[in-house]
Amino acid sequence: MSAAKYAGEPNPQVRILFVDDDELMCLSSVETLKDLGYSITAAATGAAALDYLRAGGGVDVLITDVGL
Repeated sequence: MSAAKYAGEPNPQVRILFVDDDELMCLSSVETLKDLGYSITAAATGAAALDYLRAGGGVDVLITDVGL
């Protein structure tokens, strides 16, 4: 996937995995990204994110809390 291909506007084909243990931050960020047109999955823990990936969940972009 070319970064230039998606540089102009959000694309629902770009799959984002958002990982954050702060519920409010997660909810607001996920809703904002959905409103922008992205396909997004949220996980509250690193373990939950790994479970998602191990189960075959594919992602193009991972956004995570550094202190997680």
